[in-house]
Amino acid sequence: MLPKKAAETLEVSERKIRRLLQHYQQQGACGLLHRSKNRPSIAALKPDLKAKIIELLSERFLNWGPSLITEYLKEHYSIKVSKETIRRLQFEMGQRKTKKNKSQKVHPPRPRRNQYGELIQIDGSPHHWFSRNRRHCLIVFIDDATSQIMMARFYEAETTQNYLDMIHDYVLEHGLPMAMYSDRHSIFTKHDKEDYVPTQFQRALEILGIQGILASTPQAKGRVERLNKTLQNRWVKAFEFHKVHCLEQANALVPQLIKAHNRKFGVIPSHPENAHVPYKGGEQWLRMVCSEWQKRLLSKNLTFSYRSQLYIIQTETRKASLRRGLVNQEVTVVDHRGKISVLLSKTGEPLPFKVFNDQRTTSTQLSGKDLNNFFHQLSRNVVINQKQFGQYFSTSVFPMNATKIFVMLKLYQKELA
Repeated sequence: MLPKKAAETLEVSERKIRRLLQHYQQQGACGLLHRSKNRPSIAALKPDLKAKIIELLSERFLNWGPSLITEYLKEHYSIKVSKETIRRLQFEMGQRKTKKNKSQKVHPPRPRRNQYGELIQIDGSPHHWFSRNRRHCLIVFIDDATSQIMMARFYEAETTQNYLDMIHDYVLEHGLPMAMYSDRHSIFTKHDKEDYVPTQFQRALEILGIQGILASTPQAKGRVERLNKTLQNRWVKAFEFHKVHCLEQANALVPQLIKAHNRKFGVIPSHPENAHVPYKGGEQWLRMVCSEWQKRLLSKNLTFSYRSQLYIIQTETRKASLRRGLVNQEVTVVDHRGKISVLLSKTGEPLPFKVFNDQRTTSTQLSGKDLNNFFHQLSRNVVINQKQFGQYFSTSVFPMNATKIFVMLKLYQKELA
């Protein structure tokens, strides 16, 4: 066969046919093999580099994802490899297995808000962030338009006061957002249709002029739900890498992690305007708004009870007629983590007061989150001493029914045994 005809048949150049013919005449059938056969690839990892990466995968990056490993290798070890290389090595080492595709329910996506600060999605994520024996809660605020983490902080539990503290710091740092998007937890709304008194969270948003929006399903606020899933993967590995073991260390590292996350996952909003309204009020007034408010009626002796403690209004500087005018009046007790102030409800006037009975101890009302945390520790066989156990039962009033008390006692007896 002529070289030209052979080139047309094999769809190669005529020069290629002549070169293959020359190799065949010199080396036989072996001359037709590609020259790169049985040769190491130019792009292949060097043996010493591959051994170092395998050592890191076995010790420092066990059970990490390929993308996160690639970032840490580049940032902390100056090793630049692709995530597919890491994934292939993990398969060779047996650290990864092929996953079966699961059928998932499809939820239509909701378009992003147009402006930065137009909608802030908020949520709490209880998880074993930096301790295998105890869960902590990450409260996170994420901007809907940019997917940027606006604020995040770790707490012992997801409570009303923790959310109010986050709002206080958020407003001082960024200003007032147009709306906040949350789930239907009892912190954010009441489930009794006949109870029209707003929650502490709703009351604070109403005073600040922030619209509160409640999601009907977790998928409705999917942006913050997906963020929690991402952080439970990436931040847990970061805490492990930086050897973080306590709440203070974790919160100290959070600003650095937020910057890294926003740099990687943040997007540009469709409109560049900032929807935050600058806050022009005083810090003391904002702190009062972001505290828990409770209503009380003054007795004829101008006393009121709050958390098993009796207080009396001081009226030495008032006239007798003014003192009589306070009888049966409603006052607002503003409580920020035990620091109390009293306001006259109808005018907002601060009233001086003092503790009437010093010998009585003030009880603390436990929330459902605190009790769930206690149950979780017992279920994981965490050792809880008598003093810790007594703290949960030292309160006079707490939201717990007889079944929960019975289960707790049984679990505690099992723990002591």
